[in-house]
Amino acid sequence: MAHDPGAAADGSLGLDGATCILTGASSAVGLACARRLAEEGAQLVLVSGHAERLQEAATEVGGTAVMGDPAAEETAEQAVATAMIRTSKLHALVHCDF
Repeated sequence: MAHDPGAAADGSLGLDGATCILTGASSAVGLACARRLAEEGAQLVLVSGHAERLQEAATEVGGTAVMGDPAAEETAEQAVATAMIRTSKLHALVHCDF
């Protein structure tokens, strides 16, 4: 397997304790990313327009759910506000909503 230049020597992504907003988090690629980031120890704010699946994903990975259209300004503002309230910081945005 080739070396990932973004990974630490131990293979982690170095995101332990980082706060990440993740769109499209309720299924497919977004849910897989949420699982990986949670394994890394990231604090997650999950955004999706699919309420039931979003809540299931948030429960599974220990994240906070923000229901709404990720392309809508008000949803983006709510996601950032949620991250700031939860951890007072924001390190990354992962956009998986296609």
